[in-house]
Amino acid sequence: VEEAAASPAVDPAMLEIFLEEFDTVHAQLENQLWDWLDDPSDEKALGEIRRAYHTLKGSGRMVGAREVGEFAWRFEEMLNSLIDGRIEFSQSLADALTLAAGALNALRDRLVGEHSELTGEGATALSGFARELNLGKQPQIESLSTVLPASLMSLVLGGEEEEPLAAIERPAEDSAEIAAEEAASTGAEVEPERPEGASEAESVPDVDPELVQLMITEIRGHLS
Repeated sequence: VEEAAASPAVDPAMLEIFLEEFDTVHAQLENQLWDWLDDPSDEKALGEIRRAYHTLKGSGRMVGAREVGEFAWRFEEMLNSLIDGRIEFSQSLADALTLAAGALNALRDRLVGEHSELTGEGATALSGFARELNLGKQPQIESLSTVLPASLMSLVLGGEEEEPLAAIERPAEDSAEIAAEEAASTGAEVEPERPEGASEAESVPDVDPELVQLMITEIRGHLS
């Protein structure tokens, strides 16, 4: 397990805003990736996945989260080539995107200095895998087993006690929708889930409102 300290170049107030945007974009990315892996001909979902990496690249670089920004750039670059027809869909490419989506939470942990099973070497290797795909090569996903944690590799290789994922696990909001449908059929009521660790009134950091608005505007500008 590796612990990576947040870069001293990242302003705490800007980092707080970036992390909020990161979580939103990551959730959207996973939703779209699930849809696209179910149907690789879904160009809309593919475009949204590319936009998500484009946003993480731009906003990550803007606040000084270099590792996140450069990681996202490699996958945006690969997706640009796929969309433009310079490379073709393959199982290696699908597996790489599945691993990347799973690795983002670990990159977030590294950014804020928390323990992470993903090492800097592993993040670089996964980025390099995307670069090889972008060059038209077809590297074997098993080659990453020596540098990526087993918990991450199980997303594409499976394990004795872990169910292999052809895609990634259906996001929590979809599970909530299923629960609501089941409750409707039985007449029961479903209480909305509260995020883990959330209280009735969460404290809000004392950040300059103008700075917040500027940051949000600039980050969302990368979506266009």
